[in-house]
Amino acid sequence: MAAPQAATKLLPPLLLALAAPVRGPPAPSAAFWVRSWPRVAVVPFGGSVPINCSRGFCPGLAVPPELSWALGSAAGPGGRRWRTFVLTNVTQWEPEPALCRARCGDSSANSSTAVIVYSEWG
Repeated sequence: MAAPQAATKLLPPLLLALAAPVRGPPAPSAAFWVRSWPRVAVVPFGGSVPINCSRGFCPGLAVPPELSWALGSAAGPGGRRWRTFVLTNVTQWEPEPALCRARCGDSSANSSTAVIVYSEWG
């Protein structure tokens, strides 16, 4: 009769183990993101201004963010998750925003920086 006694001792832990929720891989803490800074860049007519683009963690290929802007820009220093761009020779009074964008697998994200141009002449 030793077998029924052993079964009664094993039954409660076995039921608890079977009733526990099945855990898969941990969920990501946040969705993939891209940020641009400053949110509003103020630059004199004909001048230049830096824009910093950064992206969230991506477990795949580490590609830094890109900048899309109708006027000229130059890539500056950067790393795997960030890059500085310089908007050069800003000669439009009301330019379109600068757009930082990046991809992570099938996900993509973007962030924009508004550009305000002012006159240095009185």
